Amino acid sequence: MTEHNKILFSIIVPCCNVARYVDEMVASIHEQTYGDFECLLMYEESTDNTLELLQKAVEADNRFKLFTAPRSGSCSVPRNSGMKEAKGDYVLFVDGDDWIEKDSLERFAAAIKENGEVDLVAAAATEYREDDDGHREFSCKRFNYLPEDSGKILSGKEATVRVGRLQALPYPVVWLYLHRLDFLRKNGMSFIPSITDEDEDWTPRVLFLAEKVLVMDYAFYDYRRRAGSVSTSMKVRDLHGMGLVMRSLFAFYVQHKEEVTSDIANVWQRSWLSLFFLIFFEPRNQRGITEKVRRTELRNLFEGKGLSNFKQFIKLANLPKRIAAPLILLGRWYTLPACLYFKLIYYPLVKLRRA
Repeated sequence: MTEHNKILFSIIVPCCNVARYVDEMVASIHEQTYGDFECLLMYEESTDNTLELLQKAVEADNRFKLFTAPRSGSCSVPRNSGMKEAKGDYVLFVDGDDWIEKDSLERFAAAIKENGEVDLVAAAATEYREDDDGHREFSCKRFNYLPEDSGKILSGKEATVRVGRLQALPYPVVWLYLHRLDFLRKNGMSFIPSITDEDEDWTPRVLFLAEKVLVMDYAFYDYRRRAGSVSTSMKVRDLHGMGLVMRSLFAFYVQHKEEVTSDIANVWQRSWLSLFFLIFFEPRNQRGITEKVRRTELRNLFEGKGLSNFKQFIKLANLPKRIAAPLILLGRWYTLPACLYFKLIYYPLVKLRRA
């Protein structure tokens, strides 16, 4: 911790229409066994009594600070605003309908003390499925590494390859990581505003840029998967958001092209293109998406430098993905050839390869 900074942790919590869950979230932070923190409650206009409950939290604990804003539609804007207000050495992102284990900050502080300053701490989470009646069941553990990786310090590039080799589509969620604030500010990190897939863009960039990543096999975060949350509600706007994510990632690759090793290139093309194809062209995801909408979002993706960036990135891909490229570009005017290719050739090949 720097001499001028008296706070080790800033916890940033976007809160919108989460009145049912606020008390559990607040209690998990208020009762932390390590008290050197601030909690920034980033409230956005809600239709329930979320604001009233947050005000009570602030009155009960002066480490909690409340900021209000109009509704933006995602966690991006409140997270960006929170980073501007944060005063801690490290930033932890928590969603308003989740909670954290009460020894989380204590264990993070001990790890930092033992290992020295790191840019990221990569930890784990427990996922629960919750019904409308409040019944909760364990679903899975979210961890991008192996148990034997715990305690290791990797470079960001090493971590990128490690995660990518273990999982073709890793968990990109921002709350799996503790971030050093100066590292984020030095690299001008921010979330794409008003989209629901902002973590898909944020995490690969942060991981690649980090100099030191400490791995902790510790499930400190408790994620509530519930019907009606932003992450489980698929809308047409998700196509728009994923287009913005891909545009950003392709540009990031071109910007750092000289630093990208063949191992990283292989991980990125496999992960990013698989995600791109899944959202835009996977047959089950095509339901409810009109040709006009898909054309529009492809045009947005390839506007300006987007086209050049995509052409440079697609060169990294294997043959089935490269064959898809001209059909995807044609999709700016007519999407049927690309849709048929993915339905009749690409995804059957993927299924066959997995089998």
